[in-house]
Amino acid sequence: MEVPIFGHHYKDVAKLYPGVAERRLVHETVRRMINTLVLDLMTESAKRIKAAKPKRIEDVHAAGPLIAFSQKIADEAQTLKRFLRIELYQHYKVARMSAKAAALSPSCLGLPC
Repeated sequence: MEVPIFGHHYKDVAKLYPGVAERRLVHETVRRMINTLVLDLMTESAKRIKAAKPKRIEDVHAAGPLIAFSQKIADEAQTLKRFLRIELYQHYKVARMSAKAAALSPSCLGLPC
């Protein structure tokens, strides 16, 4: 709930579907997060392309980034990435399982990967 892009979608889904199973609630929340990211990317990119009015490839290069999130969504996405990196990808349980998997990998048995 501390990650804004997750928190506000979670609250919206919980309010819209009271009593829904937690697993379904999280699934719908993630689906809405993805929708937000995709729609924002498309909208912001269209706005940038329209403003730049590129006619040739040189215009595209000179325009700077044309495909991007809005600043608000870029900030929310960065917060989400930071949270996932710390709380999921670098979590000690995940690191422990990765180490166990590496110990059992074919390369450790002298087989080609």
